[in-house]
Amino acid sequence: MSPVEAVKALGKGLSITLKYLFKKPVTLIYPREKQEISPNYRGFARLNGMVGERISEPLPEMPPCQDTCPAHIDVRKYNKLIVEGKFVEAWDTIRERAPFPASLGRICHHPCEDRCQRGYFDEAIAIRSLKRHIADKALPEVKKRKREKKKLTGDKVAVIGAGPAGLSAALDLVRLGYQVTVFEKQKLPGGMLLMGVPKYRLPKEILLDEVEEIKKDGVELKTGVEIGKDLTIDDLFKKEKFKAVIIAVGLQKGRSLPIPGADLPGVLVAVPFLRSVNLGEKVEIGKEVIVIGGGNVAVDAARCARRVGAEKVRMVSLEKRHEMPAFEWEIEEAVEEGIELVPGWGPKAIHSKNGQITGLEVMQCVRVFDEQGRFNPQFCETETKIVPGDTVIFAIGQASDNSFLEGSGVETDDRGRIIYDRETMMTSRPGVFVCGEIATGPATCVGSIGSGHEAANSVHLYLSGKDMKKDRPRFELVNYPMYPKIPLDIFPEERRRPEMPFLEAEKRIKNFEQIELGFSDEDARNEALRCLQCLSRTCTACTLCARTCPSLAISIEKKEGEWGAASYDINLGLCIYCGFCQEVCPTKAIQLTQDFDRTFYERDKLVWDKGYLLERGKD
Repeated sequence: MSPVEAVKALGKGLSITLKYLFKKPVTLIYPREKQEISPNYRGFARLNGMVGERISEPLPEMPPCQDTCPAHIDVRKYNKLIVEGKFVEAWDTIRERAPFPASLGRICHHPCEDRCQRGYFDEAIAIRSLKRHIADKALPEVKKRKREKKKLTGDKVAVIGAGPAGLSAALDLVRLGYQVTVFEKQKLPGGMLLMGVPKYRLPKEILLDEVEEIKKDGVELKTGVEIGKDLTIDDLFKKEKFKAVIIAVGLQKGRSLPIPGADLPGVLVAVPFLRSVNLGEKVEIGKEVIVIGGGNVAVDAARCARRVGAEKVRMVSLEKRHEMPAFEWEIEEAVEEGIELVPGWGPKAIHSKNGQITGLEVMQCVRVFDEQGRFNPQFCETETKIVPGDTVIFAIGQASDNSFLEGSGVETDDRGRIIYDRETMMTSRPGVFVCGEIATGPATCVGSIGSGHEAANSVHLYLSGKDMKKDRPRFELVNYPMYPKIPLDIFPEERRRPEMPFLEAEKRIKNFEQIELGFSDEDARNEALRCLQCLSRTCTACTLCARTCPSLAISIEKKEGEWGAASYDINLGLCIYCGFCQEVCPTKAIQLTQDFDRTFYERDKLVWDKGYLLERGKD
């Protein structure tokens, strides 16, 4: 820089200094003084919700637990109702989206808990177990309720299959005014909930009570009617005058493997084995049982075998222990009951002597999936061993029985799967829809319920003459922040979720009594209070903002035994305007504003109105 340029720059700087030298520093309250500031300015955080105010209705946005649930059950609302002791209302809340509160409360794989925001600050809410508590408290009262019979004037719709998908679709359509008849081949309804889920997880009388409630809502149920034999799909349209048909028959057949010895006496398939056990039929098994498979059905078969007389049960799976597709808690409970795991081995042949099974020859599995992630196991055939046993149960997958589709006009692919539109659920025959496991493949109960909702939506649009793609209701996908998990041993007991009490393992293996004993009233209420009521826009006094504030500017005193703050204070002299409190607030009760500015010096003379900050924000 030349000397002349330097002098000019110095003069300019001095002129700016002189211009502001005698001006007093001020703090402005926006927007009251109508000053314009950058939209990126991070002003003070304002509490958008009266301190201690009750959570308002309707709640504005779908929280992550509800968004993740395939059935979109309003978890936030039913937790609030538990705290208030309103169990029948909580039951009704669940049934708005899922007609099986008691069943789901026992067997749901609870994906909602994986996205529970509480789980990123200490431990996820026990959402499934609270659902069961609601059902246990409400079902006796619900069964006594008298309901006026709803007048159904809409078109007739037939549903084939009385499992969770079919009954959920039927209930949705009845609520829309359609006349719905569900046809079930078995003598009892429930589908795989009845035939496949062991009684120690889901007592059958509880499931049948829930089906009765569905019938009270107006769904007509005809059991012991086999479509394809007693009636065809053509009959449903032409003779019975149904305007639409939903196929929801599930996957009723099991699979085996074409290995040497697979046709020996004593070789069973898991699905019919579980059906016989659940229906109380006599099952012939030996003392040493080998279950082939590593999924949930394999675990159920192994645990049932233990209960019907097997002294030793071994599970042989292609997958290593950490790769097994069964739910982790199911595997752990099986091990507690004495089930021996033989992971990382694949079946080669079933050995026998004089027609009696003596064991299963297995070979080491070095890889289950190929580089593209496709199921393509590879074995080291020189590494083999014999797993001793006198009974073998194949639990390697399920298949559908599509014989009832013959002559129906419903097309299947070369693997026997029904061809259908993935968005509308309609098959190649107009007016015939599909849902549940026969459409999705092996799934969960809550997943099948979600599939049933989609089929019912499509039927309603189809019969209303609307576009099944353009006009269908959609849930908006929401992106939520994901935080790393925190070690749980650093938290006091009151911040932890209660453990579900279990029947002791040595007692469990002797009968089919429920193994989960349920929460106490106190545990359930305290656990529901741990719910953060995400996105409710009201402070629940979770104290996450105070614990996150780097300058310790926030102090909260919680109300005893309920949501809300007895007091909430912000030290504006300490606040550094970082915005962390807003980022961690699960209810979004804290909002950054552009209302307050501050100067470099004389910070103690800031102008603010704390009462204004702590009042309910105006939209």
